Order: sequence, then C-alpha cells, then structure tokens
Amino acid sequence: MKKRKTEDRVVSIEVDVLNALLATPNQSSFVGLRDYTLILLTLDTGIRPSEGMKLIPQDFNASLRGIYVPAKVAKGRVARTLPISQTTTKAH
Repeated sequence: MKKRKTEDRVVSIEVDVLNALLATPNQSSFVGLRDYTLILLTLDTGIRPSEGMKLIPQDFNASLRGIYVPAKVAKGRVARTLPISQTTTKAH
C-alpha cells in the first residue's frame, strides 16, 4: 500500500493574478456576486467550491465572522468552524 504524502503543499499566486481573478465576476448580477463571494470564501478558508455551494444561510455567522461547515457538507465528513475576513463577510 502506498503511503500518503505528509508534506504540505504551498501554492504561491501573484497578487496581480488574484486581483484579476477577483475583478472577473460581474458583481451587479446574482451569478457574478455569488462567484465573487465563493472565490473570497475559498481564498479565506481553503474549502472546496462544492462545499461552499452546499452551505445554507444558517451556516454563516456574520457577527463572529465565521462559517460552520457541517459534516454532511465537508468532504472529509468532519464538521468544522472557520473564520472569514471582513471582506468576505460583507460580500455574502
């Protein structure tokens, strides 16, 4: 049986590339705002887009600036609470 990799993988993305990515969605439409918020959520927390799309409004806590990822949504089937930035909080 093959061993799993234990070393962390760090990916470095240039700031101008991230800014271009965040500027792409048209935030004046529902779909664009959804995509923009999902990108911010992924950058903040590292959750997968599929996990983010399964969250419901009750999973967001704007006053504590956090999200709750229930076990039924999480890929690893382990529930967790994750902090989010003020920018992401305002976008949702």
